[in-house]
Amino acid sequence: MHKIQTKLMLGMVFIILITTACLWIYQVVFLEDNYMKSQEISLKESVNDAGEIFETKKADEFQQYAEDLYYSDNVTIEVSRLNGEWLYTTGNIMGRGHMMGQRSLRGDFYNRIIAEGEAVMTSVNSRLNMDILVYAYALPDSNVILSGSIPLEPINETIGILQKQLFYLTVVLVVLAMLISAFFAKYFIRPISLLNRSVKRIAEGDLETRVNIHSKDEFGMLADNFNHMAQSLSKVDRLRKDLVANVSHELRTPLGIIKGYAELTRDIQGELPQRRTSNMNLIIEEVDRLSEVVDDILDFSQIQSGYMNLNKVSMSPSARLMNAFDKYSLMAREKGVELLLELYDEDVEIQADIQRIDQVLHNFIGNAMHHTEQGGTVIIRGERQNSGVIISIIDDGVGIPGEALDHIWERYYKVVNDGNRRGTGLGLSIAKHILDAHGYKYGVESEVGVGSRFYFEMK
Repeated sequence: MHKIQTKLMLGMVFIILITTACLWIYQVVFLEDNYMKSQEISLKESVNDAGEIFETKKADEFQQYAEDLYYSDNVTIEVSRLNGEWLYTTGNIMGRGHMMGQRSLRGDFYNRIIAEGEAVMTSVNSRLNMDILVYAYALPDSNVILSGSIPLEPINETIGILQKQLFYLTVVLVVLAMLISAFFAKYFIRPISLLNRSVKRIAEGDLETRVNIHSKDEFGMLADNFNHMAQSLSKVDRLRKDLVANVSHELRTPLGIIKGYAELTRDIQGELPQRRTSNMNLIIEEVDRLSEVVDDILDFSQIQSGYMNLNKVSMSPSARLMNAFDKYSLMAREKGVELLLELYDEDVEIQADIQRIDQVLHNFIGNAMHHTEQGGTVIIRGERQNSGVIISIIDDGVGIPGEALDHIWERYYKVVNDGNRRGTGLGLSIAKHILDAHGYKYGVESEVGVGSRFYFEMK
């Protein structure tokens, strides 16, 4: 975790240094050029404004503007003819100023004014011992040149001061960056450390581990997802343990019965075919029960692995309902339960996997028979609806509590108050996956003490 803190600290210091370096480059390379350009633009605007007033031939107004310009912006205005004759200078009237006088309009500078109409140059005022910026232009349709000058502040001295200030600022920012990065590193590392320790505990088998992070940022979301994952793993682990216990019971009970009746059959003396037949039938029933448990486990294993393929063919739903009715009629009579079959008149052909649909019917009807007491009724019903068929398995058994209805389709789930907890708890989950694979709508309606209705719609 200290690596994260170090990386964060170095990252922030790097950003500060890069920013400072950019400021240094700006000061050394661009500051002077930008300063000169801004001064040149400002001087041109002032001189052009003065020229517009001069062309109005209002001497008093021009002189007042030139004096105001000198006091406000330190700009000196000079007016002369093309032959060099001096007409007006702000500095001469006031006893001050920083123009070069008539000499400033000679040589190359003068030639550029004549050729291009305007010119800019930097020069040195020996009297004031300072650099000045001079701009001049020839007034159109006249032989007058109007020029202005402005002193250039010692930019190098200014840059030196800024660089010194920037050095101290850099030191302060680096220290602040280290302190801030240390604070944020602690803020970020704490939830990561908690999550890391919790993941290790989960890996070691402590599925009750939870992370207490209550922030509303991404760390809080990650903690919530982690806790949800841990809760799901804990739930699956409990259900897995219940499954192992259920399967062990489901296997042990019929195996014990098979062994007992096999020993009785072995010890039968003489010719007693009826007794032998009865014992063998019980053994066969328990073997079938074992086969159902094994089939449930194998089917669910295939579903979880994604290997369940549907072999859809054209089938008659009513034929499958009659087949299921015939199969469970004997069981219903032996248990004292009335089994009824209610079918629609006009048959219909539907594309479906016959074996898988029979498996769903077997699961629904088997559950209904199992939870219906002697003297009760189980109804196998088929109803036409538009182009499909709604199949319902209805019983007047013990019913399912409301809080359990949302969970009965989950793997391993078994209703807590089920007095006859038989089976692996996989049957309804397998049925759900089969119906989902077909794309059928399905559901359950139940009320404790009244009964239940499991249904699905085939199209």
